[in-house]
Amino acid sequence: MYHFAVQIPAFTQAFILASVVAIVALLHLSLRRLVGAQPFLWKATGMLCLYLLLIAGLSVIGVFEDFSLPPRIIAGAFLTIVVLILISIYFRQSMHRMTTERHETGIKNFTLSGLTMVQVWRILPETIILLLIQNGIMPEVMTFTGRNFDIFAPLTAPLMAMMIRRESPARIKILLVWNVICSLILIVTVTHGVLATPTPLRIIFSEIPNAAIGSFPATMLPVFMVPLAFVIHGWSIRICLNRLTSIKEHL
Repeated sequence: MYHFAVQIPAFTQAFILASVVAIVALLHLSLRRLVGAQPFLWKATGMLCLYLLLIAGLSVIGVFEDFSLPPRIIAGAFLTIVVLILISIYFRQSMHRMTTERHETGIKNFTLSGLTMVQVWRILPETIILLLIQNGIMPEVMTFTGRNFDIFAPLTAPLMAMMIRRESPARIKILLVWNVICSLILIVTVTHGVLATPTPLRIIFSEIPNAAIGSFPATMLPVFMVPLAFVIHGWSIRICLNRLTSIKEHL
């Protein structure tokens, strides 16, 4: 009763898969600017790729097309958050073993400005959502013409990245507020998406249920891209708070 298999057009499938590859490549290249071509960076990227292959495999065999309770997509999203956090811990521990001057400078330049600029990748999921809506397989509530205002993050990320290049307590606080606002917008967007899916708890009804996200490869939207956005905001918020604490201690 709650199993929905949605046929996604070939072009949209290709765009989604290309977007996943582009996002992983962007993350790898951004981190490479920080630490160089270190073995632990390749290992971290490899772990992420293996996990994404696992998710893709589960999606291909229809695991996420079952919208009965408990929702498998939500479980997959939380699992991704855990995996990303574990990979982050591994990367950070490996990075702390490096004590070269390049490493220290890289961290200073990358953590706020670079990490904020990375958020431009989120224009890709917004484009994917538009394609799915144009294909007639996703409700319009999921785009910025409906109740999705998440496009605010990638559009304003370059401005915030430019602002934080010259750090000051005031600018760090502005960036902190920006990350909190973007996180709240993302939470609202995800909530609307969940409430529009064809589960027993569905509240938002439209002519088209939000069932496409359960089919391959659109599953990458809720099970990879959304968790990644949350984790990056979490990194940024933590770094901002640490910087403000450090500044306060040195006053």
